[in-house]
Amino acid sequence: GKGVKFTTHGYLEFGSDVGDFQDDQQFSYGAWIKVKPQHNGAIIAKMDVAGMFKGYDLSVNDGVVSARITRRRLGPAPGIT
Repeated sequence: GKGVKFTTHGYLEFGSDVGDFQDDQQFSYGAWIKVKPQHNGAIIAKMDVAGMFKGYDLSVNDGVVSARITRRRLGPAPGIT
């Protein structure tokens, strides 16, 4: 098709203000993806590392897709698989 095709370490960066939501704002995110079972990595991610990983991500690990939304990360973040 005419979608974006990534190499092993490819990514798109949209800037620091895109997807920057406050705690009281509603938002949604998603993606149509096709991955091989052994692929791992973020599909969509916005994490503030200095802010104790406040943010969200959609990732794939060993072919399993998961979503996380965190306000403050002190340990492993709960997610939806």
